[in-house]
Amino acid sequence: MTLILFYRTSTGIRLKLKRIDEIAELGHTIVISIIRGACAVPNIRPSAYLRNNYNGISDFCHSSMEPVFITKNGHGDLAVMSIEVYEKLCGRNELYYLLDQSIEAEKAGDFVDYDTFITEFQKEMT
Repeated sequence: MTLILFYRTSTGIRLKLKRIDEIAELGHTIVISIIRGACAVPNIRPSAYLRNNYNGISDFCHSSMEPVFITKNGHGDLAVMSIEVYEKLCGRNELYYLLDQSIEAEKAGDFVDYDTFITEFQKEMT
């Protein structure tokens, strides 16, 4: 499988096509964005662009549902995204946390079967 890699060098951000087994050998800071099975190019802008084009960045974030990465002195500094994308991201993180808790509870034997849960739930509701 081939991925598109973005990595920082002293002269800026570079783009290369690499096989997965070559990624571990690079030793660079790597940003990989995978969307629906395809690799997407991240939208990277300098901090001056944020000052001068706030409305454009806002429109892009809302229409594309993707973040804009802001650099400061050539290094990554901020990720700007719409509130909707942020809320989805937080919701996804909460879901993963709850799933992890349920897996741990199941491993520890700290769970009840469906019928017991429904019976206890109905008692609490009355």
